[in-house]
Amino acid sequence: MEPERISLSWISGSEGAKFSQTVTEITEKINSLGPNKKMRDNQ
Repeated sequence: MEPERISLSWISGSEGAKFSQTVTEITEKINSLGPNKKMRDNQ
């Protein structure tokens, strides 16, 4: 797995806006990376 595909964020249950923003950023980053070629090679 490429390091760019791993993310860790500490977010409290009361931080809904921060959670939403973090998920959006991670989703955009993963989409920009494209398909995970290493996972496809294992099939």
